[in-house]
Amino acid sequence: MADTKGKNPRKGVPLDKETADKLDPKRIATSQKPDKQEVAGQDSVYGDWTQCPYCGHVGWTSGLHTDYYIPVRCGACQRVFMA
Repeated sequence: MADTKGKNPRKGVPLDKETADKLDPKRIATSQKPDKQEVAGQDSVYGDWTQCPYCGHVGWTSGLHTDYYIPVRCGACQRVFMA
């Protein structure tokens, strides 16, 4: 996977507070500094840059999926969004 260095991050989708409060905190990814560890045999799960739709923060997120969005907690404002 090519390193985009945050130039083309996966755009987050805002969640309303009610939906965010219903999510299991253990299943929410957190955008953070890069940790580029590839997992062999898991082509549909990957790590990439994500951008918070609330504050615009761009951070590295592991556990993204090619087939569906996952909940992500912004590393700056701590709000939850889908990416």
